[in-house]
Amino acid sequence: MLIRRLFYMCFKRETEYKLNFILLCVSVAPLRLMFLLFALVLSSKIEALYGWNAWDIAFLYGMYVVSYSLAQIFFKPFRNLDKLITHGELDKFFTKPQPVLFSLIFYNIHIMEIFSQLVPSLIILILACFQISARWNLFKVLILTAGIAGGTLIQAGIFVFIGCTSIFMFNSSWLGDLYYAFRDFLSYPLVIFGKKMLLFLTCVLPLAFVNYYPARYILEKEKKDALINFMTLPVSLVISVLICKLWKISCKHYTSSGS
Repeated sequence: MLIRRLFYMCFKRETEYKLNFILLCVSVAPLRLMFLLFALVLSSKIEALYGWNAWDIAFLYGMYVVSYSLAQIFFKPFRNLDKLITHGELDKFFTKPQPVLFSLIFYNIHIMEIFSQLVPSLIILILACFQISARWNLFKVLILTAGIAGGTLIQAGIFVFIGCTSIFMFNSSWLGDLYYAFRDFLSYPLVIFGKKMLLFLTCVLPLAFVNYYPARYILEKEKKDALINFMTLPVSLVISVLICKLWKISCKHYTSSGS
């Protein structure tokens, strides 16, 4: 009941100026289609994409943007937590009866992300599911679902990690820039970037689990039966546990900016 009320409150807040809300959604949504169009054109002109055709690229893109959009809806405030800290606005969340993590998530649900990013990316993913040559079965549907859920948790974990860094350093915008630089790699099959980059995006910044490994099994690409293709959800759960522990430690060391 409380979550429902908070969701309604966030909806009312963001749609207070209805025309502004509609214009923002309409202006942001086409950007997703433009990025997709670029990826499709690139894949149709270059023969070095290791057998990944245009609709395979669309499927990869849809998977990553759907999980990214879900993470944005609930965890976007953590990316900009340094601003809340330096302006003294984070202090108020420590005075609420709910845990700070809960308050930051559910008092700041980004409704616009649903219409500007999540809906367009879902349309892209659904279209790609019908166009790819995958032989669909129940297990592949489960892998796709687990991939989206796990990809959401992984990217949400990265957002919270950026927020934790803000508590100690008061400025973590450079981490957000680093994340976005590597996130763009997810629009393409990571195998084209070489083994070192794939290793980095698997073991250091685990973005390869967001879409590449699940898609590799679903689309029956190289090493389609490798165990790592099924590890997105387990990896995301481990990351979530570690990030929750780090968040609790960070909150214990939080000191107001004094502004």
